Amino acid sequence: MTPFKGKAWPRNFLYSLTSFDVGQITVISGVRIGLFVITPLVIGLFSNRVPEAIFATLGTMTVSMVEGQRPEWATNNILILVCVIYASAFAVGIVVSTTGFLVIPLYALGLFLISYAGVYPRLVNISLVCSIVFSIGIGISGPSISSAGEGFFLYFVGGLWALLGVVIPILHSNSKPKSTTVSVLLHHPGST
Repeated sequence: MTPFKGKAWPRNFLYSLTSFDVGQITVISGVRIGLFVITPLVIGLFSNRVPEAIFATLGTMTVSMVEGQRPEWATNNILILVCVIYASAFAVGIVVSTTGFLVIPLYALGLFLISYAGVYPRLVNISLVCSIVFSIGIGISGPSISSAGEGFFLYFVGGLWALLGVVIPILHSNSKPKSTTVSVLLHHPGST
């Protein structure tokens, strides 16, 4: 069922592309996720390990995309599994890039398999990001099997770091006691 019916569908479609709901913006979420994304890169700059920090930052960015749009079915266990899937796609991309002339057919096969997961409605966004992560892994210069293992580890750690940034505020908001309002009818002695 499409929301764009009748003769006004082009106008409704353009409106849906250009409309912006200001009420959905939360500045504190943007600042928090921005700090979580930039932290691995800053640590890498100070420790003179920039390439490794970039891998961790990529892992942080892809997993932190769920902030603000996390579906109710995405439990923490599923998000940890998504961290593993993204890190695996990145490592497989690095391994595929070591195959020389087989890169193009293996790349096409990998994208086909990843896009096939998109037939399940809940996996559309995961498969889209996974295909991007797989493509980034293929584009890494100087690929080797050992760099694939290191890339997996750093990407996974970056994903877990982002998961920490997404989960802590949810746990904090769930632990707050709910305010209850009690209304008591007060009867003034002088009124009838």
